[in-house]
Amino acid sequence: MLLALSGKDYLRYYSKCSEISRDPDADADKKRIAAEYVRCVHRTKIAALDRIVESASPNDKAAFLEAHARCPEVAASDEAKLDFLRCEDFVEAKAAERMMTYWKARKTFFGPEIFHRRIRLRDMEAHILDLRHFRFLQLMQEPDGHGRAVIGVFYSSLIGEGWTEESVAKYCFYIMEAAFERETCRLNGVVLLDNHRQSTDNSLQKIKRYRKIVRAVITSYTPVRVRALHIFLRPGSWWQHLAARLVNSVGGSFFFSRAVIHADSDEENVSLLEGQFNIPRCLIPAELGGSATCDDWDSWVEARMGNDL
Repeated sequence: MLLALSGKDYLRYYSKCSEISRDPDADADKKRIAAEYVRCVHRTKIAALDRIVESASPNDKAAFLEAHARCPEVAASDEAKLDFLRCEDFVEAKAAERMMTYWKARKTFFGPEIFHRRIRLRDMEAHILDLRHFRFLQLMQEPDGHGRAVIGVFYSSLIGEGWTEESVAKYCFYIMEAAFERETCRLNGVVLLDNHRQSTDNSLQKIKRYRKIVRAVITSYTPVRVRALHIFLRPGSWWQHLAARLVNSVGGSFFFSRAVIHADSDEENVSLLEGQFNIPRCLIPAELGGSATCDDWDSWVEARMGNDL
């Protein structure tokens, strides 16, 4: 009797083959067979995605086709298409929809002159560059123990600092795409460390529109796979109410299963992150008890600006 395989079964087999194909210590024959299977999956899925885009409405695919024509190395590469396919567990229709939405959103926020190319720090609004407001999202410089990019989130930086929905969206796009420069992030996703130790109902209301933009960029536009959302609150008996508000405002059911609430001391939180989640202290912002400082972040920003990245 043959058992029907589910989509999850195929994903697990693909993931295992992908791991074997990259393992330098794997048996040569197993590595060759695994690599061929992975290449076959990629060819089949990319071809299916291309057919869906071809049959899409002119309005839905217009931005993608324009980017494809103007900067094919960015928009039309197989690797870029694989990012969207991985994000949607290789469901071609969902991947095609996300990819077309991504390019449409890019054109909306960055404008028709530059949306098609690689985004650089100099493409951000001048007032953000002058005021050095880069601490809203902080991309840690190394992956965690699972190969995931770690991003610190500090929404309090958005209060009273001249941000707009457009500038928040642009900056969010930039950080997510900087993370995607790392192959480990494309393969393993990201982890968000969301600092709400100073949040109140009033401050959450002030940044509500910005949180919606960040949620859209992460969950609907960019091919980012959020593996976990760690929310940090002040210790106390009131945190359950705020935690429910936060999870609902961040992304409802999308983030609910990925959310972990931390309302203990710095040392307890860091110990849990290191021991259970494989996120070392050096990748945890100092504000949350780790050793990653603002100086580290400023150095990263300055290096990116110096290299026109």
